[in-house]
Amino acid sequence: MIGLGLSIARRRGRGVAVMPAPSLALDFIANPSIPPGFTFSRATGATYFDVTPLMQQVGIDVARFEHDPANGAARGLFMESARTNVITDSDAPEKWAPYGIRVSTDATRASDGKTLARKITEDTSSGVHALSQPHSITATNATYSLWFRLKAAERSIAQVMLTDSGSVDNCCANFDLIACKVETTYKGIGAWRLSAASCIPMANGWAECRISGYVTNATTLRANLYAMQADQLEHKYQGDGVSGFYFGGAQMEPGLSSSYIPTTTAAVPRYSDFLSTSDLSWLNPTVGTLLIDGAFNGVLGGGMFAFSLDDGTNNGIGIYKALGTGNVNAYSSSTTGTPLGVVLADGQRFRSAITWNNAGASASASINGRAALPIVGANPVTPTELCIGSARNHQFSSNVCARSLTYWPERIADADLTALTVVT
Repeated sequence: MIGLGLSIARRRGRGVAVMPAPSLALDFIANPSIPPGFTFSRATGATYFDVTPLMQQVGIDVARFEHDPANGAARGLFMESARTNVITDSDAPEKWAPYGIRVSTDATRASDGKTLARKITEDTSSGVHALSQPHSITATNATYSLWFRLKAAERSIAQVMLTDSGSVDNCCANFDLIACKVETTYKGIGAWRLSAASCIPMANGWAECRISGYVTNATTLRANLYAMQADQLEHKYQGDGVSGFYFGGAQMEPGLSSSYIPTTTAAVPRYSDFLSTSDLSWLNPTVGTLLIDGAFNGVLGGGMFAFSLDDGTNNGIGIYKALGTGNVNAYSSSTTGTPLGVVLADGQRFRSAITWNNAGASASASINGRAALPIVGANPVTPTELCIGSARNHQFSSNVCARSLTYWPERIADADLTALTVVT
């Protein structure tokens, strides 16, 4: 498959031992491509940020190698689960319901460097200055997310709100577009509870202002965007007819926030990313060590696999994030995962490794330089495939940026496993 001709030194006691060269070494930072023998699939197009950093779109079955939208730093292979942007005309707020505002364009470009951004300008009325779009849906005990890409002009404070049809039950947050931070959060009224709020810095003064909320019961979801005066918390104020900010896209979706899915007159889905191989010629069937370096996106969402070496039906050997938390677990054909003692924040980089012998019947794992822990309930495994960002023949999908994945055909001592997982 793929190997490196270099050995890697590791500390053992007071000396330095030498590990054999890995028989599988995937580096998605240095070599952003799908490796030979692996199959990548996604049944729709998708967006990502390149090194410039501008948002780009790719077609069906084209992998994305993500970069930081603020500075262009490489983040690795970008894998996401399926989502749908239920907002229509996501780049065209002039087609939304306006309240005390007007929409115009000038030479300002959105985050793709091509689309004309819209200028949202308040009128001279005394009242709210906002945009709104409803979406009819039956939602019971569900999480929804809403974000806007915004850029400060004369106004620098914006409020993002998830609400019912009448904007009574709601949750929301205020954002400082210049400082690119969450200014104020409101925990929620009625059926809504705010789950999270974050402000993602982007190049050229843009910010992605995100909220996620949990709704107990709703038949209509409404996406609201308010212009706010910096020194007031009220929606209603006397507009001056010239002040506003820029709008560069919007997304409302079930679950936590994901990459942009542009829409026109209808909601648009993006399908899951999958990467796997059944060519295990690099694998010693009885012994080994696998190390992954990456970051989970949307850690409060569902369970997510970093990788899985399995038989396509049952759990094999791997690392995953627990359902609804940032807790990382390891398993080796065990009925339940072994917590590794780290709770990751959204987008936080991690390095985690699992090492085993006796075909996985004995195994231990480590994360971020912590002491290695034995895998409880480990059992023998007969793997037939390796999946990155999924498991069991695409039965699952994850939101993860994978920087690298490395396999050595030996069981590494626990002390060396700890050293191997230090994030540098």
